[in-house]
Amino acid sequence: MKQLKNITISDCATFHLLDGIPLYSVRFLSVLKFSSIGLAAVQDSSGAYHIKLNGNAAYSKRYDKTYGFYCGLVAVALNQEYFHIKADGERIYPNTFSWVGNFQEDLCVVKDGERFYHIDKKGYPIYPQKYDYVGDFKDGVAVIYEDGLATHINNKGQYLHNKWFEQLDIYHKGYARAKDDKGWFHIDKQGNALYPSRYKNIEAFYNELAKVETFDDAMLQITPSNEIVTTIVKSNPYIHNNQLSDDMVGFWKTFVIFTGVKLDIFKHLPSDFATLKDMIKIPGDNLLRILRALWEMQLITYHPSTGLWSLTEKGRAIPNTFLEPASILWAHVAAQNWLQLPELLKYEIKSHASFKDMESDEQNTIAYLNALEGYAVKDVGHYFKSHPILDKNIIGFGRTSLCLIKHLLHSTPYIDATVFPGFNIPKDYLGEINIKVINSLGLAREGYEIGLFFRFLHYLDDKTALSYLKKAHDLKIKKLIILETLIDNESPIGGLLDINMIIETGSKLRTFEEWQKLLSQSNYLVTFKKAINPYLTLLEVESK
Repeated sequence: MKQLKNITISDCATFHLLDGIPLYSVRFLSVLKFSSIGLAAVQDSSGAYHIKLNGNAAYSKRYDKTYGFYCGLVAVALNQEYFHIKADGERIYPNTFSWVGNFQEDLCVVKDGERFYHIDKKGYPIYPQKYDYVGDFKDGVAVIYEDGLATHINNKGQYLHNKWFEQLDIYHKGYARAKDDKGWFHIDKQGNALYPSRYKNIEAFYNELAKVETFDDAMLQITPSNEIVTTIVKSNPYIHNNQLSDDMVGFWKTFVIFTGVKLDIFKHLPSDFATLKDMIKIPGDNLLRILRALWEMQLITYHPSTGLWSLTEKGRAIPNTFLEPASILWAHVAAQNWLQLPELLKYEIKSHASFKDMESDEQNTIAYLNALEGYAVKDVGHYFKSHPILDKNIIGFGRTSLCLIKHLLHSTPYIDATVFPGFNIPKDYLGEINIKVINSLGLAREGYEIGLFFRFLHYLDDKTALSYLKKAHDLKIKKLIILETLIDNESPIGGLLDINMIIETGSKLRTFEEWQKLLSQSNYLVTFKKAINPYLTLLEVESK
C-alpha cells in the first residue's frame, strides 16, 4: 500500500496528492483524508461515498454524507437518518438514528430524537437509560449530561462515582477536568477533588503537571496536589481591586433581581417601553433605571432597531423556575442584621429562630419552600434517582427534608411520608401530594424505617441538634440519612454558609468529627459517608 502518511489533500480540497503529485486524475466536490484502511470519504454530483487510493469508488451505494473510519466502521447519513456501514458499503445493523458519532472502543454515541445513549456494533443500546448528552468512551469511561449536570459512566452504563458537576471531561492519566459553581479543578476516579482551589480554566495533566489560569489572570503550572511549580504569567495587580469592589457591592445584584421578580418584569418581556410602563405601573424614569440595571447584569437586553426589551439567555433562567422564589429568599436573607456580625463574633453564639420560621406572609413562605425544593432537586435529585429510597416508612425533619420528600414522591409514590417541618406549612404548597405534616414530635409514632435530616441540623446549636437526634433514637428509627455541608480545617468550603448561619439562626456547620461526636452521644454510628458534591455530604447512620 502506498505511504498513507505522505498523502495530503489539495489546497482546493477536491483531490489527493502523494508527495505533491495528484494521486489520480478524477476531481470531486470535496474529499477527506484517507483512513488507515486506505479509503477516503468524498462527494460528487452522485452523492457521498468512499474511494480507494486509485480514485475509484469502493462500493456502488451513495449517501448524503459520509465520514471517516473508526474501529473499521464509518458513519453515514441518508434522507436525514444516520447509521454505520462497513468498508464495502453494507450496513452493520438495520436501525437508524437522528445522528450518530464514531465508534470508539467498539461503542458509539447515537442520538434518538433529542436523547443520547451508546450502542454496540450490532446497533443495540448497552444500557436502558437515555440522556441529554453522552460523550465517547475512553479507557472504559464516558461523560454523560442530564438535567444540566454531568457525571461519568462505565461501559456497562453504571455510574462510576455518581458525583455530578456543571461541566466534566473524560479521564486523562487518571484525572479529569471538572467544573462546579466556583470554577474548574481536577478530580480522581472516585470523583473527589484533588485540591480545594478553583480556577478560571485548567488543562489536563501532562507528565504530572497541568497549566491553569487563575481568576486574576495568572497562568501557573501545578502538580496534582496543587503545588505551584512554575509561574508562567504573573497575576494582574489591578484585578484584585476590581474583584474586591465587585464583592463589596454584590448585594446590589441580589436586590435588583429581587425587584425584577417582584415587579414581574421578566414575565412581561419581550415588550416595548410603553407596554412595560402600562403593565408595571411605576413612573417611567424609575422603570428605565431598573431596566438599565438588569441590562448591565446581562439579564435583559435592549434592541434599538425595534425598541424592544427582551430576556437574555441568562435572564430566561429566572421566570417560572426555582430561581424566581430563590431571589425572594436571598433578598430576605440579605436583609438580616449583618451589620451586627463583628459584635456577634465577640461572644459565644446563641441560637435563635430563623426569619423563615417567623414569616407570617403565606406567599413568602411558599416562595421560600419552592426555592428550597429547587436547590434540593439540583443538589441531590440525581443521587436519589440512581439510589432510590426503598424503605416505605420515612420521617423527615425540617423544611428542606419536606421539599425533598415532596420531589421524591413523584417517582416513589409508595413512600409513607411524615414530616416535622418545624413551622407551619401553607396548604397550597403541598397541593395533591400526600405527606402527613405534624407540628409536634409528640405526634410521631415509633418504628419509622428512615429518618431524613436534610440541611436541618445546621440551623441548630449542638444542644438542640442533639435533642433531635436523641428523639429519633427514642422513636426507634434505626437508620438516619443526614445531608449537610461538612467543613474541614484544610479547606475553605462552607466558610460563607457557616457565617450566614450565625446571622440567620446563631448556629453553625460542623466537621465530620463533630458529627461523629453528636451521633455517638445519641447512640448512632456513621456506617456510610459520601460526598455528593464539594458542598454536600451524605451520611448514613445506624442505631448502635
